[in-house]
Amino acid sequence: MKLKYYITALMSSIALLFYFFPWIYDMHKGLDFWEISLSWFMYAWILLPIHIFFSIRLKLRNNSNWKHHLISAILILITYIILYIAIYIGIIVHV
Repeated sequence: MKLKYYITALMSSIALLFYFFPWIYDMHKGLDFWEISLSWFMYAWILLPIHIFFSIRLKLRNNSNWKHHLISAILILITYIILYIAIYIGIIVHV
């Protein structure tokens, strides 16, 4: 398992979770951390199409690394889906 392909997906998933749970630390003390998570939350939307693009490009070139980029894109997408389902059900309340 090559960690360099999955580190962006892992960081995006962690930042997405912390973006929706800013009150873990304290609302006033954790505000800077919330802003960092917000910036990574916005950055994750840029990473998703990039991973999909590299996956398609490497697949067309018959490179075996296309799977790693596809798995990273799927992990980011699954995190978004889980968070939006949790918001819809009412488990997570967005501030």
